[in-house]
Amino acid sequence: MPISSKVLRLEVGQSHYLLGFIVCAHMIACISVLVAALNVWLQMGLCVLVLLSFYGHFLQYKKHHYCFCLQYTDEFAWQLVEADKPVDISLLKSSVVTSKLIILHIEVQQQFRALLIFSDAVDVESYRKLQVYPKIKPLTKQSSDL
Repeated sequence: MPISSKVLRLEVGQSHYLLGFIVCAHMIACISVLVAALNVWLQMGLCVLVLLSFYGHFLQYKKHHYCFCLQYTDEFAWQLVEADKPVDISLLKSSVVTSKLIILHIEVQQQFRALLIFSDAVDVESYRKLQVYPKIKPLTKQSSDL
């Protein structure tokens, strides 16, 4: 009887890079609205919407909404663990790996998601493993297959 061992388990925590990304993206959106040749009332309305979006993302960040666990086992393949419930996922080949950011495109129960994993959200060794692991383990689907 084979014993199942976890090959890779990655706990993704809070990332200061993610917070910086949220702030910069909303600042750029607000500046773009202000620079655009629009009616002043329309500019103010759009800026309020951008600020409300920032507030919502900031609250999600503070509540650890962007924290999750990703694991790979030989028995179950890739799984996403949220609220202590493992869900089988398929990693798509359109995922992107860089030195500071990994964007995993996944399929969860016939829905598509993107997981952002910044290098400061996990320990150095786990991040290095995650950079290499999708390259050596076969990915199940290509984004063009969908």
